[in-house]
Amino acid sequence: MTIVGPHASHAGDEGSEVTPMSRAARATRRVTPRRVIDTSRPARARIRTSRVAAALWTARHRLKYARHAPRTFNEKVEYKLAWDRRPILTTYADKLAVRDVVARTVGPQHLSELLAVAEDPRDLDLAALPSRFVVKPTHGSGAVIVVHDLADPDLRLPDLPRDRGWTGRIAWVRPEHLDRHRFDAMCDLWLRHDYWRALGSTEWAYKHVPHRLMVEEFLEGDGHSARDVKFHVMHGRVSWFHVNEVREPTTYITCFDRDGEVIPVRYVCEPAPEPVELPSNLDEMIRIAEALGRGTDLVRVDLYDASDRIVFGELTNYPAGGRANFTPTEYDTLLGADWTPPRRY
Repeated sequence: MTIVGPHASHAGDEGSEVTPMSRAARATRRVTPRRVIDTSRPARARIRTSRVAAALWTARHRLKYARHAPRTFNEKVEYKLAWDRRPILTTYADKLAVRDVVARTVGPQHLSELLAVAEDPRDLDLAALPSRFVVKPTHGSGAVIVVHDLADPDLRLPDLPRDRGWTGRIAWVRPEHLDRHRFDAMCDLWLRHDYWRALGSTEWAYKHVPHRLMVEEFLEGDGHSARDVKFHVMHGRVSWFHVNEVREPTTYITCFDRDGEVIPVRYVCEPAPEPVELPSNLDEMIRIAEALGRGTDLVRVDLYDASDRIVFGELTNYPAGGRANFTPTEYDTLLGADWTPPRRY
């Protein structure tokens, strides 16, 4: 029997794009006693997610790029974070509202089935849902509950601390182990917090997105979950893309140029150790990604290769939040070369 998702021995945030701490933050953490880290966590969360912190981050980076133009991919994402205030970014960031854009642009056949929308998790009738579904907030990133009848039977939803601010993670569980109290608590935590100022920077696009929950179908591939392919569309053209794979317990991210040639870079995670088979419908995926990315300087278009379907995932305005780890480091410049942010948005 195929077991889907992580095993209990290493369940956690597999599959999410975790960006590294800054060098200064890592150095500070190494010399700080553990009990100080633990006891100061609520205060640090409040400071990091405050409006003052968001305003200071924006002012500092606007000043930074007033002195010199951004050169690397990460710097250009920071520049976009600091300056781009076009309303279309809010629509792109809203996981519910963006569905209308997708339907108008490439057709509703590329949307996943929407099973429910709610502003309170208690309004969701979990018993009426199928044995496989996905729950996520519409106003943030990296937070997902996957309910699947073939998930590891030892997995349970976590107990989440109330004092840690936004907690983005992918949690797998079987339907029979879907504890209602933990489910409601996890969703309440997401709904209670603003994602736009949760990560130390200010991801403005999420600021005006309504806080809701959406329930979608679980996308299947050929005997496995659908393949996740993410296209970096720069000025309406796919420049490069990557395939994200979870080969338990490791997430691999393998990068390719537009022509499907492997780019020898570590981007956020290690590339897969074996050759990655690209989707047979890659040309059509590129066409869809470019149609959805038309009219803006940069957006990452996430698509799923789900058996005989190409299904939209999301539009990402700020890939990796401008904190992606490129190894070798020169690829930070090379992979941003096709993108020239406008001097004024």
